Amino acid sequence: MQSITPTGVVAKQTIPALGIAFLLGALLNEKYNQHPTYETIDALLEDLVVAYQEGIQTFYDEGCRYLQLDDTSWNLFCDPKCIGRYASDLNELTDQL
Repeated sequence: MQSITPTGVVAKQTIPALGIAFLLGALLNEKYNQHPTYETIDALLEDLVVAYQEGIQTFYDEGCRYLQLDDTSWNLFCDPKCIGRYASDLNELTDQL
């Protein structure tokens, strides 16, 4: 990234936060829940953590010094429409924690 960034400019990138990948990509994803590729949530989370660690290291190695992790899941906990839609899934998750 730094090789294509003009001198004096900080290379920046934004990616979804790990929580978004987990919540929307698996936990609250109907297709994934119908055909999960992991036997346990712990196994999925272990792979997600490794993928994020490796991805963040790659951004750093490529010169990115400003990496923003966007967590846009707060609407799931604040918006009554979302709370109603996902309440049972979120309650199940908190019970597991």
